[in-house]
Amino acid sequence: MDGPLCMRLLCLVTRKSLKLLIANDADVNAWDGYETPLDVSDDESEIADLLRKHGGKTGEELKAKGK
Repeated sequence: MDGPLCMRLLCLVTRKSLKLLIANDADVNAWDGYETPLDVSDDESEIADLLRKHGGKTGEELKAKGK
């Protein structure tokens, strides 16, 4: 599961759906070179918290790691 469409969908789902996607190996760091799911989520949302808990990073954080 990858690509910009997948990334956008990942950010638009409910927490329960996100848990299901993560359990089925969704890439919490799917990146189109500009944004990750964490970039497009509300920083203080439950979705952002769940993404962070499962290793979610911002595009800037991925750039800093050289990915």
